[in-house]
Amino acid sequence: MVLPEEGAFNAGDPVSLEFSEAIDPATFEVRVWQTQLDEELEIPEDAEPVIASCKLSDGCEGLTFAAVEGDGGTMGVELTFDPEGIGRPGVPLILEVLSGLSDPDGHETGVSLYYNIQFRDPNGRFNDEPVPFEDGVFIFSSVIDKPIPAVLTLISDVKVLEDGRFYLAGGEGDEINGAPKTTVDPENLIVDPTEFGWAAHIAGFVKLTDDGRRLLETDPIDIRLPTEGIDVVLGGTRLNAEIVKDANGNDFFEGSLSFEQLSVTIGSRTTMQEGGSETLVGYWVPPGTAPANHPLVCGDQCGAIIGLCEVPENFPPDDVCEPAVEE
Repeated sequence: MVLPEEGAFNAGDPVSLEFSEAIDPATFEVRVWQTQLDEELEIPEDAEPVIASCKLSDGCEGLTFAAVEGDGGTMGVELTFDPEGIGRPGVPLILEVLSGLSDPDGHETGVSLYYNIQFRDPNGRFNDEPVPFEDGVFIFSSVIDKPIPAVLTLISDVKVLEDGRFYLAGGEGDEINGAPKTTVDPENLIVDPTEFGWAAHIAGFVKLTDDGRRLLETDPIDIRLPTEGIDVVLGGTRLNAEIVKDANGNDFFEGSLSFEQLSVTIGSRTTMQEGGSETLVGYWVPPGTAPANHPLVCGDQCGAIIGLCEVPENFPPDDVCEPAVEE
């Protein structure tokens, strides 16, 4: 999948898939999911796709195809999602290219391929009305499958101003009590206190749509994931998400984490890998239950992180944090 510079597609723009070799267009078939993932960031077993089957030869309601021809045959497909429906801004989608995709000689893929897709409002950053949001602690989670596997858990202080400006200060979360690495339970997480812990300080904007939905897009940052013997950097990382309400009425982020490129350094050797886009979720943490010493937007911006915490200059701007009250 060819990612745009912003990390998310403008609503109405085509989504391009490129193939390493020509395909048999009759075997290209997709399924589309629009669902809240489970805590392992997997599609729930009882979930139903919004498009169960759509073939390149037929198309379907809300999704149209255009084959991209090249030397030897069909070398790509452009998918256009209805910008007033399934492809409207803020709606996170999972595109599944079904197994059975083959080349003209009949060699088939044996598994489905999954792509995270997020659409953005192309009209820019402005709001006519105040953006509703209750500042607090959120646990963000994203699982990167390729080019290398990694679990990103960020225990974050989040602040959204009425005009829509968004600020996040977060520290890497490590699982405890035998919990899985993908846990988002605050009782089973601590802020990484080791030299391999890392922090992220992210600025962005929440756009309020005409129908009252809240769409987040952030400015790009580089996220470095230091581990013993290997150093990974996600270059040009962006968050794009819709802020919705969970079953308990609390704010919940669902969307994508995209990165322009990934570098891996082992010793003195650095290799560059292509970028990608992965599912992102952000869970609200009840007051008093957040892991101790997480970074703050206004206050201790590193918290327990002693490994890598480089706060950007002018983060946040002076008008974001209330001045201390004089006694």
